[in-house]
Amino acid sequence: MIKKISIEDYKSIKMMELELRDINVLIRANGSDKSNFISYFLLIHNLYEQRLCNYTMQNNAEDIVYFGVKHTQEICSVINCEESQYSFVLQPIVNGSMFVTEEQCKDLNGTIIFNHRNEEESILADLRLTPNYRYIVIEEPEMGLHPNAMQTVLLQVIAVMNAGYKVIISTHSSVLLDFAWANTLLKQILGNKYSEAMKELFEDDQDRLYTGLKTKDIKTFYFSRNEKNKRHQYG
Repeated sequence: MIKKISIEDYKSIKMMELELRDINVLIRANGSDKSNFISYFLLIHNLYEQRLCNYTMQNNAEDIVYFGVKHTQEICSVINCEESQYSFVLQPIVNGSMFVTEEQCKDLNGTIIFNHRNEEESILADLRLTPNYRYIVIEEPEMGLHPNAMQTVLLQVIAVMNAGYKVIISTHSSVLLDFAWANTLLKQILGNKYSEAMKELFEDDQDRLYTGLKTKDIKTFYFSRNEKNKRHQYG
């Protein structure tokens, strides 16, 4: 499981550090970094699949680094997992793509597993060191849906989480926030009656669905923009 992600100088994100849980609900004010944080996972996917050069050329490094290549020379990121820490630095080149300036993996004792520099693509997939972390990233699932349909989305999220996936959702909808609040409250005050309460809340009789949910952690992040210093706040 990914414990924490740190990102520096990616798109509109000057600096961000988030600790992730089983379900992560991202809510925002307009003009915050939520969508760019979601797109970060697409960058990571292409980095791992050794398609960084094509992906960044198609999307233009000028639009990927913070305030453009004249202002920012590299993107840095650190991903802390249960058993290791993975970090990378990407830099733009003249054709509009980016390359891997540095890529490093350490174990929990700080011992370097590999240190890779100045290559077009990542070597992480070649080394087969990556655990089978399974994440589903969803951006604004409420788009085009009737508000009542969000209950179905929630049930699907709970189902995939019980199947072993971690979930990251960005949204404008208060429904997901209300769910996170209700889930935490019901755990605290109902104890063994939690599953019964959730079945009543969703009008659904799937015992296994809610028994599994009780053991999961849900965290919400509010993305707001601080206009005074042009930085973004998360928490």
